[in-house]
Amino acid sequence: MMVDPLLASRLSSGAERPDGARRLTPDDRRAIVRSLGEIIGGLYSHLPQKRARYGLDPIQQLRLVGDRAADQELGDAEFHAAIGHIFTELRDAHTRYVPPGPAERRAAVLPILVERYVDGGTTVFTVSKVAPTSDDEARRFAGVGFDAGVTITHWNAVRIERAVSNHADLESAGRPDARIARALESLTIRPLRYLPPPDEDWVTISFTTEDGDDREVRLEWQTATLDDVDASLEPTEAVSRAYNPTASDAHMAKKMLFATGVWASEQAGAVGDPDAFAGTVSAREVPLGGRTYGHLRLYNFGVRDDQAFIDHVVSLIAGMPDTGLIIDLRANPGGNVWAAEGLLQLFSPQPIEPTLFTLVATDLTRAMAQAPQNRHLDPWTASLRGAVSSGASHAEPVALTPAARCNNRGQVYGGPVVAIVDANTYSAGDLFAAGFVDNRLGYLVSADAATGGGGANVWTSGQVHDALRSTPFRDLELAGAEFTVSVRQALRYGPSRAPIEDVGVEAQFVHAPTKRDLTQDNEDLLGFAARVLDTAPRSSLHVEWVDDTTVRVVSTGLDHLQLELDGIVHSTADTVGDGPIDVRLPPDASDRRTEIAGFCNGRPRQRRRLSPGSGRPPMD
Repeated sequence: MMVDPLLASRLSSGAERPDGARRLTPDDRRAIVRSLGEIIGGLYSHLPQKRARYGLDPIQQLRLVGDRAADQELGDAEFHAAIGHIFTELRDAHTRYVPPGPAERRAAVLPILVERYVDGGTTVFTVSKVAPTSDDEARRFAGVGFDAGVTITHWNAVRIERAVSNHADLESAGRPDARIARALESLTIRPLRYLPPPDEDWVTISFTTEDGDDREVRLEWQTATLDDVDASLEPTEAVSRAYNPTASDAHMAKKMLFATGVWASEQAGAVGDPDAFAGTVSAREVPLGGRTYGHLRLYNFGVRDDQAFIDHVVSLIAGMPDTGLIIDLRANPGGNVWAAEGLLQLFSPQPIEPTLFTLVATDLTRAMAQAPQNRHLDPWTASLRGAVSSGASHAEPVALTPAARCNNRGQVYGGPVVAIVDANTYSAGDLFAAGFVDNRLGYLVSADAATGGGGANVWTSGQVHDALRSTPFRDLELAGAEFTVSVRQALRYGPSRAPIEDVGVEAQFVHAPTKRDLTQDNEDLLGFAARVLDTAPRSSLHVEWVDDTTVRVVSTGLDHLQLELDGIVHSTADTVGDGPIDVRLPPDASDRRTEIAGFCNGRPRQRRRLSPGSGRPPMD
């Protein structure tokens, strides 16, 4: 085999995290503890919930570490590990402590992926992907029959079920299934900014081949240098992110190892080039049960330009069959909130209501909201002030994505839709799932009980530092350490305003992965989703131009059409069978938001917006 030269240049032997930082003095340690205490106590949006749910007191735990700051027997590694443990116990993948270290993002990697499936009620752990990184490694794997599809029985002489369970105890997630899901990922990919390097230099795996032979193989850890995923984000976009930093780095490492061609293409691509979104989204048509369905795979929302991203998705789904569309968000670690919530409108005949966000009400957040550089926090400022007299723990919830940004295109796809998630669907992935359910776009199918439960807008320590300039809390001293923190808590749209954190978004249908899903391109999962789609009501609406003042509407499954101008009904028509109807537009249609809406039994089913300024609809 030939290893891609670009990939080879990013790999090095071993998994040690280079120190790269000066030794901490007792004053450095006290400053770190003090600064983190201010952030957790004054900015961390989930603190009241975490205290109530888990009985935690991270502020007191930080004080106890601070009391040992001058202890010469407490080395830097132990000090950072103690703080990292406090953050891990919050069970919030958004909120991480990053010890001082090299500037480059790195991940310790093994050249395999481990996944699980259910066979007769028994969970089976298998190798789903293998990517030898050298000719020698490829020969060793071939010599013992180690390839995708083998069943793992032991991990370093520990039964695999126990090994995964032990590893899950070190993961930060609210639900047990979410911790197991993250443990499977970090078993072979360990982002070193957020997780400690593996204790072992190599891993011995006992496995059973497809022929039933018991074998062993030794895998050596390597270090992959990753791309700086934050470098291309503008400040405004950066504070509108919801992503799992650890999973985002792991996603990049997986792409480097197992989709090297896509990753290499992205290295050479640019924003605006279709290849720039190749590792973010893909689409295809899949034949299932005698019908053809669309399959939209949303790998992540880590995009800089949400509008260009949505344009690209529109181009992918515009020609999809009306039979139904499967939107697949499994293992989506999140990214740009505007991109995630802006996509929802493409599948809805009704206006989209975005998720709500709130800030914890403290002296720090009040000061931050009033600082001149933080105008994006203006919607929360008044209620943060009012919380002083009302005693409210949080500000009044406000949407992070403006409603106009969620509804600036309208519906594009008119067939039934179903979304697939799992316990690694996190952050902006959670938000998409919540919006999908709360806006009643279709059914949610999950490989686990629910999504991962990441309900917040996450900021880095650099963004927090910038936001606290000109406030009494500006003097953060971290001695080279960094952090990420949940700043604005996400609440479901609707009367319950239920939090997403720790709980996730529960699915209406659960499909446990099968062996065929792992070996035959998710055949059972997609077939299950197709059967769910077949239970949904069906309708369609296609619009084409007759001349400059008339459009021809062809519909199925609808009994009533409306021409609407700026949301006001201009004219109506009852459909007769499925024949075409010509609709004449008023002279000022090109200057107004002009839409054709289709109804069945009084309920909106379809809506198409005519392009502003031209009076012409998007191409079907």
